[in-house]
Amino acid sequence: MDYFYIKQVKHVLPPDSTLYFALIHPHLSHGIKVWDNAEQNVIRPLTLVHKRAIRVINNTSYYSHTGPTLKKL
Repeated sequence: MDYFYIKQVKHVLPPDSTLYFALIHPHLSHGIKVWDNAEQNVIRPLTLVHKRAIRVINNTSYYSHTGPTLKKL
């Protein structure tokens, strides 16, 4: 996933859940039935991309915990 567009748009839009629900949530929810039966080695890259995008949107460091941010969104 190219994070360039997320990095460019996050300065224009407010840092609330608007950007998350516009760019990330539809992609994750679209394949939810397929990913339900997937093995962990398939789900792990999706989780990493999800967390990376959350960090980019909220301007947090690479090592920051995403749990509180996900609850907020």
